[in-house]
Amino acid sequence: MHVASYEWVDPAAEKAPFPVYPGATRLPEQTDLVRRARAILRPGNVRASRVVLFETDAPIDAVASHFSKLYESGDGTPATVQQGIGDHAKDEAALVPVLAKLGVTSTPLAGKHEYRSALIAGGPRRPTISLQRPWRDLLGDRVIDRTLIMIGE
Repeated sequence: MHVASYEWVDPAAEKAPFPVYPGATRLPEQTDLVRRARAILRPGNVRASRVVLFETDAPIDAVASHFSKLYESGDGTPATVQQGIGDHAKDEAALVPVLAKLGVTSTPLAGKHEYRSALIAGGPRRPTISLQRPWRDLLGDRVIDRTLIMIGE
C-alpha cells in the first residue's frame, strides 16, 4: 500500500483484531487498570502496546486448548502451552508501589492464594495469550473463580 506524504495512516488500524474466546466477557475496567499499570512500569515506552482482558466460566484447560489450536503451526501442531502455579498474595505484594500510584487500594490477602496459569506465546503478528484461574479483581477487592484471559502485545 502506498501512502502519499500528506496522508496519515493510523498504525493500529492496520493491526489484526485480537482473537476472542467464544462467549468470553470483556472486562473494560480491568483492561484500563492493566493499561495504566503498563504505562507506569514502562514509562519510556513510546509505542503503546495493545491489551484486552476477558473472563469466562470455561475451564482454563479448555481455553488454553482453544488458543493452542488457533496458533497451530503450518503442519497442524498445536502451539505450546506453558502452565504454572502462582500465588495472588505474593504477586500483589510485589505490585504495591504500582497500585499506590494508580490509587488502587485492596485488602491484602493473607496466607497462600494459589492460581493456575497458562501462557500461549505470540509471535510475528500474533498476540500473547495469558490465562489465570482463579483471578484477583483488585478493583472489586475479591478473588473470582473464573478464567481470566489477557491478550496483549
